[in-house]
Amino acid sequence: MSENAKLDDSLRETIIANAHAIIEDDKVLNALLVAQEESHSSKIVDLRGFAMRRLEDRFQKLYSTHRKVMSTTLENITSTNQIHRSVLRILEASDFKSFLEKIASDVKEILQIDCIALVLEQTPSTIAENPNETVLKITQKGFIERYLNQEISTTDDLVILRQLQSARSEIYGKQAGRIRSEACMLLDLGPSFPNGLIVIGSSDAHQLAPQQGKDLISFLAGVCERLLRRWLP
Repeated sequence: MSENAKLDDSLRETIIANAHAIIEDDKVLNALLVAQEESHSSKIVDLRGFAMRRLEDRFQKLYSTHRKVMSTTLENITSTNQIHRSVLRILEASDFKSFLEKIASDVKEILQIDCIALVLEQTPSTIAENPNETVLKITQKGFIERYLNQEISTTDDLVILRQLQSARSEIYGKQAGRIRSEACMLLDLGPSFPNGLIVIGSSDAHQLAPQQGKDLISFLAGVCERLLRRWLP
């Protein structure tokens, strides 16, 4: 286009109306860059600098997305490894008492949580007395259902992840004041025994948040459930 060339009014209006789409079109932008190089007019905007800035913005967005994907992937791998290691330790238990010891020490350490508890609504006949009061919680009938309905409207899910403003002392004892998120795993212990519940609690409000996946926790719950069926009448 010569120095004196003028844009048709309708074309100018079309360009103005679609300015954003035009600068996002690579072919159009390349044509403008060529026109800039061929022209020596001081009225030409530095389109090459603009194009470079646009490419930098795109790169930063792509890099940010890549980092988020990698971070999520690494977190998933770490969580999977933690659950698998926990299951292997639990499978080493030879009886109910050693099961409680495994979840109180090994599982708690592997999962990097603050508290873990097994809630039962009747005393198992396999033990004369509570062997580990910090882990085993014997409660009245109906406690588990009331506890699961504490902050939710349904107990259809066997695993519940939730954040807490105040944790229950019946579960966490003296540490209740510092627990900010928990996972509740409902256990089917067979027709002759009431349902059980494994609760793990964290002082980190985001460690066991509701938006997280439940597959790994469900797997851990399933392993615990099958082992307990062997030892509880």
